[in-house]
Amino acid sequence: MTKNIQYFLISLTHLPDKQEIFSFNLYIFNPINSKYSLFLNANSPLTINKREFLRLLESKAGSVAIDFSQKKTFLASTNQQAKDVPGLIPYEKHPLEKAREIYLHQYAQKQEKIEQEELPPFIRKNEIKRSILSNDFSNLISEVRDEVLTFPLDISQTVSLAIELCEELLIIDNKTNKIVALSFLLAKELKITDISSLSEIICTAFLFHLGFTQLNRSLIKIPYMQLPEKSKSYYRRHAGLTQHLLKKIQLPISDETLNSILQHHERVDGNGYPYMKSEKSITLPSQIIGIVSHIFDHAQGKTSGQTLAIQSVISQIVSGTNSPGLEKNFPTSIIEVLESIQKIGKEQLDTEGDSNGLKS
Repeated sequence: MTKNIQYFLISLTHLPDKQEIFSFNLYIFNPINSKYSLFLNANSPLTINKREFLRLLESKAGSVAIDFSQKKTFLASTNQQAKDVPGLIPYEKHPLEKAREIYLHQYAQKQEKIEQEELPPFIRKNEIKRSILSNDFSNLISEVRDEVLTFPLDISQTVSLAIELCEELLIIDNKTNKIVALSFLLAKELKITDISSLSEIICTAFLFHLGFTQLNRSLIKIPYMQLPEKSKSYYRRHAGLTQHLLKKIQLPISDETLNSILQHHERVDGNGYPYMKSEKSITLPSQIIGIVSHIFDHAQGKTSGQTLAIQSVISQIVSGTNSPGLEKNFPTSIIEVLESIQKIGKEQLDTEGDSNGLKS
């Protein structure tokens, strides 16, 4: 047992019925406020009325507790062994907890090396710019994975799902992982820093196109602008189909995640789909996913059929250039972050790389 645990829980059945006097103090645990209170001093009679109170307490999810300093006294006076008392059985950590401890240690070691200048610091905007220029997002993907794997396991099912998805999938430099990593880092640039919100963005980025599995494959192989109008209407169903599938399989994710999935094609001017919502009624996370996925789609020719460099697509969005298939109606806050990244020059990155030389 760890030293910072002061009490262990017992059941009323661990106090022999025929025994009224005990040589240890009894405490009661209130699960509502997680507090322990002295109930009965040692060598004071545990009367019938007091036993009934403890029985009522247990029926209300409360518990009887003993101070750890009186463990030996409790076992000896009640003629029991530690293995017979659940509260005294050493806690066996779940494999996920053990894995998180390893990830926390690795992440701490990495941060220590950065502080000692054995590794260069990870400057978000600069690293994003490097990835955009080289079309190599492996560094961003690795950084995001390392951070997410340190997230606590007991916040929500959505956070736990985000951790699992990153552990299993956020490894290689593919389009999905590019979207996940860049969305996560842009969110942090937009001051979205709480773990629940970041986890919702991760889950959205991994799952938002799941609905395409229910549509004809040609809808995603042919550039959107080249699709017949009827096919475009089918294409636009994918967000709703994704939400429907996730609800049907009862995947344990938050309503906020489902909303972001449904809204990732909504646009601030009200010309998006499926509900043509305006800026005030659509979520920022959905727009982060929307702009990041659109950047990669447009660069790969998924909208107009013409492939472009990622940097060129971002430049056109920031400048408001009219280009076939290019969407520009995203929140100003996101555009401003992209503009600040765009302004980082290659020369600045090269200079920084020279000044961040590792220690020999």
